[in-house]
Amino acid sequence: GVVHEIKSERDSLDRLVHQVENYKRVFASVNIVASPSHAERILERVPDDVGVICLSSRFQLSTKRTAVTKPEQVCPQTVSNR
Repeated sequence: GVVHEIKSERDSLDRLVHQVENYKRVFASVNIVASPSHAERILERVPDDVGVICLSSRFQLSTKRTAVTKPEQVCPQTVSNR
């Protein structure tokens, strides 16, 4: 499956790396949808296989980095415990 985590300009990025690690145990593909003010910092903080999509103030989406789909990263035990 695919997950999209949304980070608005009001959101903190403090927990993002930890959130991404957890998502990777459950989802084969992880994307972060972010405001322009967060996009560059997110690109620097998350692994290269995480997609980053920017949502402009005009509500247009632009892909900054495409997510890599990795079904092998999903932990079946974690998925079954949810």
